[in-house]
Amino acid sequence: MDKPVSAILNVAGKPRLRRALYVLIGVILSVLVVAWLGVPSVLRWALETKATDILGRKVSVGRVSFNPLSLTTRLENLRIASADGQSSLLAAARVSASLSWQSLWYRGPVVDAVHIDQPHIHFARTGPDQYSFDDIIKRVTAAGAKSPPGEPARFSVNNIELQNGLLDFDDKPVGKRHRIEGIQIGVPFISNFPARVHVAVVPHLDAIVNGSALRLDGQLRPFLNNNEASLDIRLAPFDLTQYLGDAPTRLPVLLKKGSLDSTLKLVWGQGRKGGQHFVVSGHLGLSKVDIRDVSDTPLLGFDALGLDIKHFEPLAVPLRAAFSKIRIEAPALNVSRNQAGDLNLASLATGAGVESGAPVAPKPAISIDVFEVGAGRVSWLDSAMSDPYALQLEPVALRLQGLDLAADRPALIEMTAAGEGMQDIAFQGRLNPFRGEYDGHFRIGGVQVSALRPYYSKQIGAAKIQGMFSAEGGLKVISGEASQLVLSEVRTGLSEFGVVIPGVRKPVVEIPELTLAGTTFDLNKRELHIATLSSQRAKWTLNKGEQGEVDLLKALTPQKSEVPAGSPGDATAQAEAGWKLSLGEAILAGWGLRFEDRSGSAPVSLSLQDFGLRLSDWKNVAGHRASFELATRVNSKGRLALGGKFASDPLEASIKADLRDVDLLAVQPYVDQHYKVLVTRGNLTGKGKLEVSLANADKPALKFQGDLAINEFSSLDRINDTDFLQWRHFGVTGLAVDLSPLRVAAKELRVDDFYSRLILDAQGRFNLRELAAESGEGPSPEESAPAVASSAPAQPPVNVRLDRLVLTGGAINYSDRFVKPNYDAKLAAVNGTMTDLSSEPDTVALLDLKAALDGSAPVVVSGQLNPLRQDQYLDLHAQVTGIDLTSLSTYSAKYVGYGISKGKLSMDLKYQIRDRKLSAENQLYLDQLTFGEQVESPDAIKLPVLFAVSLLKNRKGEIDINLPIGGSLDDPKFSVGGIVVKVIINLITKAVTAPFSLIGSLFGGGGEELSYLEFSPGKVALSPGSTTKLQSIAKALTDRPALRLDVTGHADPASDLEGVNRGRLEERLRATKTELLVKAGQSVADLDGLTIEPAEYPKLIEQVYKAEKVPNKPRNALGLAKSIPVEEMERLLLGHFAKDAPDLESLASARAKAVRDWLIGEGKVEAERIFLVTAERAGGEKAAVVQSPRVSFALK
Repeated sequence: MDKPVSAILNVAGKPRLRRALYVLIGVILSVLVVAWLGVPSVLRWALETKATDILGRKVSVGRVSFNPLSLTTRLENLRIASADGQSSLLAAARVSASLSWQSLWYRGPVVDAVHIDQPHIHFARTGPDQYSFDDIIKRVTAAGAKSPPGEPARFSVNNIELQNGLLDFDDKPVGKRHRIEGIQIGVPFISNFPARVHVAVVPHLDAIVNGSALRLDGQLRPFLNNNEASLDIRLAPFDLTQYLGDAPTRLPVLLKKGSLDSTLKLVWGQGRKGGQHFVVSGHLGLSKVDIRDVSDTPLLGFDALGLDIKHFEPLAVPLRAAFSKIRIEAPALNVSRNQAGDLNLASLATGAGVESGAPVAPKPAISIDVFEVGAGRVSWLDSAMSDPYALQLEPVALRLQGLDLAADRPALIEMTAAGEGMQDIAFQGRLNPFRGEYDGHFRIGGVQVSALRPYYSKQIGAAKIQGMFSAEGGLKVISGEASQLVLSEVRTGLSEFGVVIPGVRKPVVEIPELTLAGTTFDLNKRELHIATLSSQRAKWTLNKGEQGEVDLLKALTPQKSEVPAGSPGDATAQAEAGWKLSLGEAILAGWGLRFEDRSGSAPVSLSLQDFGLRLSDWKNVAGHRASFELATRVNSKGRLALGGKFASDPLEASIKADLRDVDLLAVQPYVDQHYKVLVTRGNLTGKGKLEVSLANADKPALKFQGDLAINEFSSLDRINDTDFLQWRHFGVTGLAVDLSPLRVAAKELRVDDFYSRLILDAQGRFNLRELAAESGEGPSPEESAPAVASSAPAQPPVNVRLDRLVLTGGAINYSDRFVKPNYDAKLAAVNGTMTDLSSEPDTVALLDLKAALDGSAPVVVSGQLNPLRQDQYLDLHAQVTGIDLTSLSTYSAKYVGYGISKGKLSMDLKYQIRDRKLSAENQLYLDQLTFGEQVESPDAIKLPVLFAVSLLKNRKGEIDINLPIGGSLDDPKFSVGGIVVKVIINLITKAVTAPFSLIGSLFGGGGEELSYLEFSPGKVALSPGSTTKLQSIAKALTDRPALRLDVTGHADPASDLEGVNRGRLEERLRATKTELLVKAGQSVADLDGLTIEPAEYPKLIEQVYKAEKVPNKPRNALGLAKSIPVEEMERLLLGHFAKDAPDLESLASARAKAVRDWLIGEGKVEAERIFLVTAERAGGEKAAVVQSPRVSFALK
């Protein structure tokens, strides 16, 4: 038997104890009855009155019952009204609680069980952070603040159950309702009794949240000092879009679709030092997410996002999180840039930032074992370009492994992607996304260059670029203040590259392959190095249009309106200045270039085939020189090879060039632009060294040393359809050109087997001038003269030196079709040398030239000259011997009026220039010049040429004359040829108009004074001076037997009359003196030779005066002739003799006869060649009476 039962039986056997027992039982029963009847009323009053006062809401209850035996209280239809009283905030069908008798023992309430059945909660959000129960919270908070603090009450509640609960939430601002139904909550117990605080509470919750199942299982010890608790959350996928209105801040995006599911474990507690900890672990998933921007444009979406959380501690400082795996399945990210250049992602920033002066939060400790993205898609739309650019990468795969932010350890990353216009993108390496660092390998394959056109269209104008680009190598990126971008061992490829320009169907640039290998790039150090560049079989086609523009350059030149102000190109020069660029080796092989110039009347084509280039060790370091070799074929047959070294800073180069057999036919259209000449053959060859330096931009330096030659050249005169210019070899050896200062030097200029055809056509146009004329007439001599005159004394701008000029095997043909019949001449066997030609002052060149005119007349030119000197020094001697004059008969007939039937011409020319003044001796020798019959020619000179020739020709049939000329080179009208022609014309004119002047110049004797002979007034006798003139005339007549001489006497009425009278006086004076001498015993041999001295003249004239019967002699008073002065006697005597007037015509005739007799006698001139011409015959009646006593001559 149990001990309690036996104890009661023992008590019942004792009366006193039995009565006490009855009393106790009665009391208990009374209490139970009172409690059964009173507790419900009190509890109802407390709920409906006190609770209403506290909450400010109407609280009502339907039925209240109390079981005093089980201490169980039951409430039915419990209701807390809404603020308006029209509905319920909270309602429950039944609420029951069973109090345990152990409460007495624990001195605190111990509830064995709490059951809540069908609780319904209805509330609403009326505005931002405003809810329909805010007034209750405020009242309760205010009432709690008035209560004095104290020890917390001890309690223990067991077996808490909630069944079929419902929560109805009306989110009025967003117009949505949320419903949580089927709520089932079970809590085994919750107690703060010291004996039970260590026992874990294991609550659980099941519900359907807006149609999605939710289950929570937990474990907690809420009344231990650490308040340790855990919660397992299992949430079936539910729609997140229904809860966006509950977010504390407005999101910058729209969640159009998305579901959340989880299997999480939440653990929280409080440490001994008061610190709290909260740890989340498990799995969290998002699915079917569609996020859009505020304009409802898709931004981000994915099929699934899974986070496998090892632990997440949001309350930890710093934040700590560890994920075993994060995977995003099929994400779709849309990134765009609008026309203003703003990224859509940038607009998502809320503007919240770190406040100034706020402490910097410590770096969170985050680790991710594996982060994966599978089957992703990234779309990029750039509307900031004039042509919007769209790119889609799909599929995108990403794997990030071993990310640990706390350890500052980068993670391994692998990423691959592909998209439209490219084959693939891949990255593999180490990434620290929180520090913005990447170090690894990258690959970009098959990028279509044309797809990127919107980004470079403004920089290349109308051209279109095609081809594929690929690159792979090492990549290192560091962002932030110490940003860094480094590429290493990058290999870049360009394939099937082409440039297409408008109007041309085929690409003008075709590069099948171009590879850059071993490229390194360092943005911080500003260094770029390319180990090797190689390309093969590229083709370039360039065309120069009618306006002079190159089609490719024109197509690549952007319109001015398309170039934005402040574009990166504005600072290109400044940016490049600080960069270190280098290229280890560049190899181009099999390239081809075709250039066609269509700017002229006919296209010019230049082609380079098999173009090859090797460049080594190029750097933009100041003074560093790279080496290169270039070789190509030029227009199929030619060869060009270049090699040497060059530097780019400053630009300097030392180049060895070798040019061979470049066909000159290609440049014919250029010749057509300036000359009417057709080049039919020729090739250019050269070899030498070229040095260029732009170290001084204001004074660039260029030097060339080498040889140049044009060989096998021939050309046609397109006006006359004949050969124009030919040579076998035209070459310069030892050529040295220097631009600073400008100097040109050559060891030898050699022309072998050259030929030139010079033609004066039927219109009088010289082919040399016509072939060079483009249009119109050249400037007149008057217009051009000032420029020549002003530039003549200027210092030569070029320092020139030619050691040797050699001409061999030359021939020059000249044809004059202007004259009829035509004239042809040939200068053959032209050979010669000129040495030491220099522009240096005080230097002269030696010239030795030989040729043959028309095969028979040798031509020799020798002497010294220097046309490059300022004074144009010249001292030349030229000789031409035996030119057959019959070949010039056509010119003689046209310009002289007579053809030439016989004769030869030789010339001996001496030309000198000193101080820019020319003096020349033109010695002409014509042998047996014989004119033919007269020819009617309107161009013939109107002079008696035959007479002039007879005057110039000696008895041997020779004409030997010297034509000296002179002039100043500074005279703008000075012309050697013009002066020579003028001298010849003047010579012929002088021979006709002043033949005696010409005779005087040839034989001496007074020039034009030979045309007459002066006599003393009244005299017939020849004076000694007259015989000198007659000797010159006699010599000329003797040397020119074809000439005849007319002699005409003249008398002067004035001087001759006085002369006759004075002669009579002199005869009487001599006669008187003779008588006196004879009387004195002296003999007189010649009366005419007797000389009267001045001292005896007065005595002799006095005797003659006395002897002559002079009328009207002055007499004295006695009638005798008185003595008068000598002058008076002379006057009276001359007047006395004048009464017998002499015959002037006879006097003139006597004089002519005296001259004739001397010429025949003393001069030994044939009498038949001398003719006396009477005065009347010479000039009409009494023409013999002239102003001076003379004899005049006329040659016939």
